[in-house]
Amino acid sequence: MLNPRPCGRGIYVYVPFYASDDRDAGNAVAELIKASGFAPVRVGGASQAIRIEAFGDLQQMGRLGRLVTAKEAAALV
Repeated sequence: MLNPRPCGRGIYVYVPFYASDDRDAGNAVAELIKASGFAPVRVGGASQAIRIEAFGDLQQMGRLGRLVTAKEAAALV
């Protein structure tokens, strides 16, 4: 697990994006992400999953190219 890293203004937490058409399943995924120490951000339904897959605009190894904080993620979604 990646630990929160200190930055100039305090601590920031990395964001795993997720997509789900099912509200209950999405909530369960979000809770698992939170329990792991991260800040979950829903990108939308399954039709938006392409954004978080390889070479998607929100994929850390794709076009986005880095991990983002919750504040940065909110501006991207």
